[in-house]
Amino acid sequence: SDLLQQNLINASFCAPVATIMEINVIQWLRKVLGYSTSDVHNIMEVGGIVTYGGTGSNSTAMLLARENKDGNTLELGVRNPRNYKVIVPKGIGHYSIASSLKWLGLGNNIIEVPTENYRYNLKKLREALINHSNEIMAVVAYAGDSRTMTIDNLSEVADLVKTLTPNVWLHCDACHGFSLAFSKKYKDRIKGIEKFDSISTDPHKVLGIPYCISVLLVKTPQSLNLIHSQSDLIMNENLALGQTTPFLGSKSWISLKLWLVAKHLGSEKIGAMVDKRIELTNYLQDLILKSSKLILLNRTDINSVMFMYIGDKHQEVSLSSVQNINNINKS
Repeated sequence: SDLLQQNLINASFCAPVATIMEINVIQWLRKVLGYSTSDVHNIMEVGGIVTYGGTGSNSTAMLLARENKDGNTLELGVRNPRNYKVIVPKGIGHYSIASSLKWLGLGNNIIEVPTENYRYNLKKLREALINHSNEIMAVVAYAGDSRTMTIDNLSEVADLVKTLTPNVWLHCDACHGFSLAFSKKYKDRIKGIEKFDSISTDPHKVLGIPYCISVLLVKTPQSLNLIHSQSDLIMNENLALGQTTPFLGSKSWISLKLWLVAKHLGSEKIGAMVDKRIELTNYLQDLILKSSKLILLNRTDINSVMFMYIGDKHQEVSLSSVQNINNINKS
């Protein structure tokens, strides 16, 4: 793709065909994940951004959250960083959220909410939303965190956040878990993901695509107006992708990799691949449960298994001991 096309910031004279193909890929993912789709006549109707990785997608989501909180910060800067807090589940969050806040000039404004079985404790989440309601810019939930591959109770989290703090940006890091959207058998595990304002996806993690490609999707396409920019190099034309691609100058055609997979496999074959992975995961978990020297630490929702080896001298370790070890590791 780099050989074929070097820059997608403008459509008309840089990448007329590649731009349309990238838009088609984004619309395809929107449909798979339950977001609305429509004919695209300008860049603000696309509803997504192709980025360089999950960190790029999560950072862009936090930029959207910041501008949603106060739409003048791009021009006037951040006046009071304390009013831009982000809620995350304690101990399982991805580093990119905290890092992006620092890059955006917001400091270490993270509120960690306790978890139960690697998911939000909804009672504690409610308390945090009430206690910090005017200071929160975003709530982040995981559809497959990078440690345990656990999918949060997405629908319940979304309903709680939107009921108590309707203007707070709700972001789902689904870099791992979005693949379940292709599965007819396991799609219910990410039920409610379509309620989130933005979703990070990483095709290079789960679709057999070489690094790097990530796609950030937004529920309301027009919300990309919050981070719109142009210059003498980025044209004010209908389909200039550079208008909605922060943190990047020249933009390579990395979406071609995903387009080829979509064309070659299609949603049905990708779904079969996802189903097979989960079946293998379940098989491994069953083997671990039958072993006297291995302890399964959690029942995963996707395709990664956490377990611990126990030597002959320590086989009396109880489940409560495992929980204590987990608590120490998360502290």
